[in-house]
Amino acid sequence: MAKVARPPARLEHDTPLIALAAAQQVVDEASRWLAEPLPASYARRLARVARATYARSESFRGNLARSRQTAGDERDCLYAFMRHWLAAGLHRDRPTLFARLPPDYAWGGVELPPGETTRSAPRTAEFTEWSEVFLF
Repeated sequence: MAKVARPPARLEHDTPLIALAAAQQVVDEASRWLAEPLPASYARRLARVARATYARSESFRGNLARSRQTAGDERDCLYAFMRHWLAAGLHRDRPTLFARLPPDYAWGGVELPPGETTRSAPRTAEFTEWSEVFLF
């Protein structure tokens, strides 16, 4: 009996999430915090990474599904991943902006307050090989 290929998982098809809308929100949030406009291409890149990760990673799909079951909102889970990916991209491409983000932002769990003007001291952070290679 021949195996029937399953169609690839698609974020916007399988969930109520819209990758580009979530990415724009995360980029806008960081832009407001940094008081520095970030290129629109960052949101497109984050959306592309989210879609590719969803299609390829059963673990990522599981994280979103678990967050829906436990917290009732996979959007927050997607935002956390996108914050992490954005921080990794800034760390690599624009380290001075990365240094102005709060220390926990790179781990995805920190939502930046709107209009916040206090900046954290310059710092460094290490990222996994996966995030360095996979992003932007």
